[in-house]
Amino acid sequence: MRPQTVRRRRGKRGSNSDTHYRDCDRGGVPKAAIRELVALRGGRYLLRRHLVVGGGNSAGQAAVFLAETTKRVHLLVRSAGLADTMSRYLIRRIEETPAIVLRPRTEIIALEGGDHLESVRWQNRETGQTEEQKIRHVFIMTGAAPNTRWLDGCIALDAKGFIKTGPVLSPEDLSVAHWPLARRPYLLETSLPHVFAVGDVRGGSIKRVASAVGEGSIAISFVHQVLQE
Repeated sequence: MRPQTVRRRRGKRGSNSDTHYRDCDRGGVPKAAIRELVALRGGRYLLRRHLVVGGGNSAGQAAVFLAETTKRVHLLVRSAGLADTMSRYLIRRIEETPAIVLRPRTEIIALEGGDHLESVRWQNRETGQTEEQKIRHVFIMTGAAPNTRWLDGCIALDAKGFIKTGPVLSPEDLSVAHWPLARRPYLLETSLPHVFAVGDVRGGSIKRVASAVGEGSIAISFVHQVLQE
């Protein structure tokens, strides 16, 4: 099939870590999923410890939320702290929540269990000290990388692999791509005519569902426009 326009929206995949997690989901868990899980488990969560990996706002929100219904939440970050990656209001809430234990410069080195997770072992990269805790649930929120490897060489990507669109495309980008039209690319159009990118995959986009939906609607209006050209 030879389409006249293409709209790309499946934007990202979970970031990989240098640490090899055995049978561990790297994709991250949205807060809504955590809320549903807590509701299903009920009071049993109050007696358990949980582990959140990541230093961004999603990880902070997850830790704060879980701390309301569980005995202890360990928050693991590779950096020295949260100031460079998390909003100040979340850092303050974490500092004010006794159930949350922040573990900087720390990463997971082993996950143990049979048919379910039973314990986690982590290591402080600065001191080399290791610790093992009986933990049943690990929430990994280490961000995402653009799922655009298959597009490399086809359309212009930025240094991080996100797709360049519209005004972001430089004359050099268009020259390398052999842009054939007299007009410049439309707002969400890539360096390949009639191919649009929206949502997480697009460089400079706001990584939120509502924003992606809005961009998708805008892209459709451009699709109708290019079909009339």
